[in-house]
Amino acid sequence: MKVYSTTPLEKFFTDSQGLYIRIRWNEQIVQFPNQRRDGYIDQYSYDEAIIEQGNSRSVIIERIIGSQYTTGGELAVINNKDTDPTSYAAYQAFRQTAKDLADEYLATL
Repeated sequence: MKVYSTTPLEKFFTDSQGLYIRIRWNEQIVQFPNQRRDGYIDQYSYDEAIIEQGNSRSVIIERIIGSQYTTGGELAVINNKDTDPTSYAAYQAFRQTAKDLADEYLATL
């Protein structure tokens, strides 16, 4: 899921009740039209996964990947790796990103 903010957000954020962790990555600064006056305003853009606290590494990785790919989307990329190697390579790179994020988060506990 994409999230936007006018200020930088933490990579790992626990909700006030301690039930969920928000894992954010792919920080970018994007411009949006300024609705109050002419011009544009900068906002921070992130990809985000919301994960229940206390989950295992594999579940965290699954949730991060699931924030970008549906199960059907994953199967399509995997099954079409010979005809669309670019999409398959992007998927594999994202899987590694998900693993790295999970490991980084778990190291903070």
